[in-house]
Amino acid sequence: MISSKDILMHGVDKRMSQPEAMKTNAYVGGVEKVNGHDAWALFKACAAGDMPKAKALLAKDRRLANAWFSYQLPIHSVPTALDRIGDELACPWSAALVRKLLARGFDPSRPDWLGRTFLHVCAANGDRSIAAVLLDAGADINVREIEFQGTPLAAAVRVCCSAKDPERAERGRQMVEFLLKRGAATILPDDEPWATPLAWARKLELAEIEKILLKHGATG
Repeated sequence: MISSKDILMHGVDKRMSQPEAMKTNAYVGGVEKVNGHDAWALFKACAAGDMPKAKALLAKDRRLANAWFSYQLPIHSVPTALDRIGDELACPWSAALVRKLLARGFDPSRPDWLGRTFLHVCAANGDRSIAAVLLDAGADINVREIEFQGTPLAAAVRVCCSAKDPERAERGRQMVEFLLKRGAATILPDDEPWATPLAWARKLELAEIEKILLKHGATG
């Protein structure tokens, strides 16, 4: 029987073609000069959950963990809780892979070109397991991205409006409570009034989420 991981790996090989810019032994993409072939191999290994391959590449050159391409890092290829094949989670290995990237020098608070950190991504996908790994490694829980001027908590609140996907909405609610327990601020001194978690809860008419935020000191 073909496993979900085998299917995922096949999909990675099919959709991820090495960019011409990375077909070099001296690639520079936001970091020191690295082997472009190895950097792209790490992107693919992360996307496929190939832990032995990722581990070998990082052991060869730890700088690969911070290699950029198209404003993305290898960690952005790691599947989160929304990456499923049927009803089976396709990424039970993701948290371990993130730990390996962190151990090799990945900055847990490093943003992409829109200011989103991987914690924002996890919050939007309701992935508490990877979020916990990032926070334990020192990720900034209150960092803002550019597009919505929001923190990971605000990103989690927006997920709760998924009326057509109750499971995703529930993951969003659990993520909101998780981030609050980990110390996420409900409001920051220079927040835009429309960008706070409470503002989003009210805009999206999420009464339960609004109640949770108010209980944790949200105002506005």
